[in-house]
Amino acid sequence: MGKSERTSGHGYERKVARWLRALGIPADRNLTETQQGNTGDVIGELRSWSQSGGNASRPGPRVVIQAKFRKTPSPWKGQQEADEAKSSPSDIAIGMCRRKGDQTLVTMRPETFGVLLKIAQQALAGKSEGWWEAMRNTVADMDETP
Repeated sequence: MGKSERTSGHGYERKVARWLRALGIPADRNLTETQQGNTGDVIGELRSWSQSGGNASRPGPRVVIQAKFRKTPSPWKGQQEADEAKSSPSDIAIGMCRRKGDQTLVTMRPETFGVLLKIAQQALAGKSEGWWEAMRNTVADMDETP
């Protein structure tokens, strides 16, 4: 991999981290990735919401993202590397791959996808019609979508 590929990959990792922060998830590029091997390109931390006041207080699971930005990235390799970078069973491994000039593809294991669907189902319980579309449009319109 040449210097220009590494540089564009680092820029994409920064963009993914900014996007997560815009969603309210504390996240940064993982600089130890280059020194210690596969530990995840971007690390975010979900927070548990306290029942009193709704403040994000308790640390929750980490989001371990393996970001790939190339002419022809491999989503399977990105997901495999994200799985290997997990340091705890509660970590959420995500692969994010983007071809130059194309949109980002997000990959995850079926168990993770099932949990996210269950959370979405619970969040939608009792919500008015159109809530999902409004939320999706809000995220899609963000300036920093990777």
